[in-house]
Amino acid sequence: FWWLAALSVVIGFTFSPLLPLGTTITVHECKARELDYGRVRLWGSLAFILASYGAGWVLDGTSTEWIVWMLFVAGIVNFAITTRMPDPQTDRPLRSGSSLMYLLRKPVFLIYLACIGFAQGAHGTYYAFASVHWESAGYSHEMIGVFWSIGVIAEIVLFAVAGRFVRGRHPGILFAIGAGSGILRWIVLGTTDNLWLIVLVQPLHAMTFGITHLAAVSFIARAIPQQLATSAQSLMATLSMGVFLGSSIWISGPLYEQFGSQVYYLMAVFSAISMGFAIVLTRTWRGEDQTFCN
Repeated sequence: FWWLAALSVVIGFTFSPLLPLGTTITVHECKARELDYGRVRLWGSLAFILASYGAGWVLDGTSTEWIVWMLFVAGIVNFAITTRMPDPQTDRPLRSGSSLMYLLRKPVFLIYLACIGFAQGAHGTYYAFASVHWESAGYSHEMIGVFWSIGVIAEIVLFAVAGRFVRGRHPGILFAIGAGSGILRWIVLGTTDNLWLIVLVQPLHAMTFGITHLAAVSFIARAIPQQLATSAQSLMATLSMGVFLGSSIWISGPLYEQFGSQVYYLMAVFSAISMGFAIVLTRTWRGEDQTFCN
């Protein structure tokens, strides 16, 4: 156990920063080369589907020991790709001192963090217990895989076509759309196990995750100069996918044990809180570019 725990800590420290750093570089290059960020990002979602089904296909004919070797090969490929990534050049830092503390002293940025934090935290029960609950409701592993795939495919479609819609839209409006979709989605999943209702709301993953992600990236691209972008992405990823989502999953455990799928109602409350902060964001930030230059 302790060897695996130590290895997990090392992997966590080295692998986790790849997401915010990669997103920062991608956003910078999309702006510099006038590319549609959504159409670039969709390849990550597509790779998720291919890796999931590919790994399942391999494991059906082999054993679980192959998981380690697949991760090893993926790590080598990932290393090779990162050595070929562009190195965006930035000017001198905008100010001395900690960029993180500078950002955390900005009320608008804190409102933004609350929007994305509660929006991502609202997925805690879904990520941790959706498969467990669907299996207990009598659905096969194949059908559960279909449920997950519907959500990710909808996310891919959104990333492919959302460029024109997102461009120029206030991130607060996008956050509100994602939060409203979350309220509907989590209430339905907490209320019923009906096949067709699950199929009907699963495409809302494109809104609860996809549009929320685009809103988060759009805010950083528009409001924060390149010199602070990496710090902003790191804070966003650490708090939303780490603190908020991790706490939500931890809370969902004992609540699911006692209340079952009704714990989704708490996720609907998180989405409602995110919507509240989204409304505040639209009223306190007018959409100025490079808001934090001063």
